[in-house]
Amino acid sequence: MMRPVLAGPLLTGPAAGLASGGGPDLLSGAERAAGYLALAWPLLLAGLLVAAAVDALAPRAPIARLLGDGRRPYRSALAGALLGAAAPLCAGGAAPVAVALRRRGAPLAGAVAFWAAGPLLNPAALALCLAVLPWPWALARAGAGLLVVLLVAGYARRAAPEARAEEPARRPPAPPALAARRFGRSLARLVRTTVPDYLLLLLAVAIAGTWLDGASWAGHPLAGPLVAAAAGTLLAVPWGGEIATAAALSASGAPGAAAAALVALPVLGLPALAAVRAIVPPRHLALLTAAVAATAAAAGATVGLAA
Repeated sequence: MMRPVLAGPLLTGPAAGLASGGGPDLLSGAERAAGYLALAWPLLLAGLLVAAAVDALAPRAPIARLLGDGRRPYRSALAGALLGAAAPLCAGGAAPVAVALRRRGAPLAGAVAFWAAGPLLNPAALALCLAVLPWPWALARAGAGLLVVLLVAGYARRAAPEARAEEPARRPPAPPALAARRFGRSLARLVRTTVPDYLLLLLAVAIAGTWLDGASWAGHPLAGPLVAAAAGTLLAVPWGGEIATAAALSASGAPGAAAAALVALPVLGLPALAAVRAIVPPRHLALLTAAVAATAAAAGATVGLAA
C-alpha cells in the first residue's frame, strides 16, 4: 500500500521528467503534500519531541563530550553525522533537533552535520538501498554523506568563531514538575515557531514539484542529474521515499537522475532549511544547498554517463 503513494506523487514531481512538463497544479500539489504528511508525521512529531527534550532537559556537559567544543570541527561534524545517522529521522524531523542541540551548546559543525549528513548515512536506509538498488549506488550515497560531513566541517571552521552560541548559566537539576513545565514550554514554542512555516513551505514545494509533470527523464544523462539534484535539495520526502524514487527512475531509463535523486532527496529540503535558519544564516544555507546539489549532480552525471 505504501509503494503507490511514494511512487505516484514523487514521480510526477521532481522524478517525472524534463522535456514536456506543464505548469504547477494547485490541487495535485495539495494532494502531494497531504500524502507526504500522512507518511512522515510520526517522524516529524518525534523530531519535535526530541528537540523539546534536548532544549529543556539535556545537560550541556554530555553534549560537549559527544559532539566536542567546536575547536575540532571535523571531529564534531563526523560525530554529529553519526549521531544523526543513528536517529531514524527524515530531514524535516532532524532540523529542530539540530537547532536544539546548537542552542544547548553543541558546536556548529556537529549540529549541522546531524541534520545535513545524518539521513544519508542512516544504516537502515543504506540497507534498503542495498536491497533495492545496485550496491555501488549505496556506496555512492554513503560517500556523498561523508563528503557532506567534510563540507559542513569546512564551513564551520570559518563560521564558528562568529556564530558560536553564548554560554548560558548552568541549570541546576530540576524537580519533575518543573522539568515537565520546561518541556511543555519548549514544545509549545517549537510548534509555534516551526510548524506553520513548515506546512506552508511544504505545500509550496509540493505545488512547485508539479511543474515537471508529464515529462520524461530518459535521454538526459547530464541535464537529468542537474535538475534532479537541484529539485531534490528543495523538495521534502518521507523517510525512504528517495529510494523508491531512484528505483523507479532507474527502471524508466534515467539512471543518472536516479542517482542524483538518491543523494539529494533525503538531504535538506526547503521546509527543513527554514527551520535551520535559526542557527545558520540564510546566505550560508544557500551555499550549503548549492554544495549538496553539486555533489548529487556529480554523482548522477557519473552514473548517467557510465550507463
